[in-house]
Amino acid sequence: MSMLYPKYRFDSITQITAQDLRKMGVLGIAVDLDNTTAIDHTDIPLEGAVEWVLQMKQEGFKVLLLTNAKKDRARSFSKILGNIDYIGFSCKPLRTAYIRAKRAMGLKSNQVAMIGDQLFTDILGANLAGMVSIYVTPFEMEKRGGKSFEVRRDLEQKIFERMDAGVTKK
Repeated sequence: MSMLYPKYRFDSITQITAQDLRKMGVLGIAVDLDNTTAIDHTDIPLEGAVEWVLQMKQEGFKVLLLTNAKKDRARSFSKILGNIDYIGFSCKPLRTAYIRAKRAMGLKSNQVAMIGDQLFTDILGANLAGMVSIYVTPFEMEKRGGKSFEVRRDLEQKIFERMDAGVTKK
């Protein structure tokens, strides 16, 4: 499997059920911020994201916010998501971010799912760290970062076009 290919794909975080995660062998969840749990570069949660996090916690999963956003923003949004643990300015896709996340949850890499909307950060890092990688379709195209995000999103489309049938789409 290419390091950029997610193991699983969903249209949104709210479509992922506790049963899905259990079938994947997951006990802990690292979630991305922008376009996964929040509208890009805001503190406005996506519809159903807060309820989804609370439901996963009630189901017994450890949930942690893993984001490249500044630490203050990560801390603020972690409170919105129900006072979950967070790692801000994580430098994804570097493995150290994912190692910190699994250690914070007290779990092995293969017991943690990373859920995010970017192949070149969330999915690549999760795969490099041996985690379960789950891609969710971005809520919207980023309004910040200009050309950089545009180029990455174009490359992601080409990668998805080439992905083999071994990737599960729900």
